[in-house]
Amino acid sequence: MNEKPTLRRQFRAARRAIDSDTRSQHDRAIRDHLGAHETIAGAKVVAAYAAFDGEPDLAPLLATLSATGTTIVLPVVDSGLPPVMHFHEWKAGCAATPNRFGIDEPAVGQAWPLDAIDVVLLPLVAWDKAGGRLGMGAGYYDRVLAPYRDVPSPIRVGVGYDCQRAERVAMTTLDVPLHAMVSESGWFTCPAQHATMPPSHDPE
Repeated sequence: MNEKPTLRRQFRAARRAIDSDTRSQHDRAIRDHLGAHETIAGAKVVAAYAAFDGEPDLAPLLATLSATGTTIVLPVVDSGLPPVMHFHEWKAGCAATPNRFGIDEPAVGQAWPLDAIDVVLLPLVAWDKAGGRLGMGAGYYDRVLAPYRDVPSPIRVGVGYDCQRAERVAMTTLDVPLHAMVSESGWFTCPAQHATMPPSHDPE
């Protein structure tokens, strides 16, 4: 039995149920944890996302990083069959166009290959301590990251809330695990993944 649709409904509902004041506090804490971590501070190119459907809002952090010399790239989904996700450079105030899902994408900007990106900040619906990640179901991130599944770069960092933490996210060979996870509680390096990540505390 495929439990993923049930988990998606459960954890998307939990994410959307966070009240606005609490969400603002959690988002600020997540941005602070990311901005303070050496993995982000030392990155030259960071792939991130435009918040959608209750995902943590990283925009203020991305603007700060961009202004201080970090190249920020955001996903752009092409219209081919099957559609493929690419990453294009983003700067605060740049033109954006909503895609088929209503998610803003950079309207212009240089495309960056994955092997030129240091860190990928991944949105998610649910996560577990072993590095399991449950996405929205389209599989864009898993497909684009598949060639890098068993290598330490780019570093894959999930971004979500504590309420999205599952006991276990069932993973297949098509699913790409996380190296680390950041929630409002802090940065957690997934123990089942590569030992190249700096140690940090476990969000509880």
